[in-house]
Amino acid sequence: MQDNWDEFEKPLRQLLGQVKNNLSGSERKEIEEYINGNEFDAAMEALVDFLAEKSEPISKQALASARKLATAMELTSELKRINTVLAGKSAC
Repeated sequence: MQDNWDEFEKPLRQLLGQVKNNLSGSERKEIEEYINGNEFDAAMEALVDFLAEKSEPISKQALASARKLATAMELTSELKRINTVLAGKSAC
């Protein structure tokens, strides 16, 4: 369990904090519920889904964090979406 925290849960919570202003309260709550249930893949997928639907840019720091986490989690499809959809929304 500690390994999951260090490897996925902690970085997911940090990423969620970096994009909290881009998400509604209900979106954040849904992602937190996935994290609390150790459903890290679902949390990452939901986070990318929600951000992809938004018109607001995300910070370069959040984009880098999302890329790093998707790579560590071996979420190839989410990494592709991050590199295409979210990268185009990255703030200068």
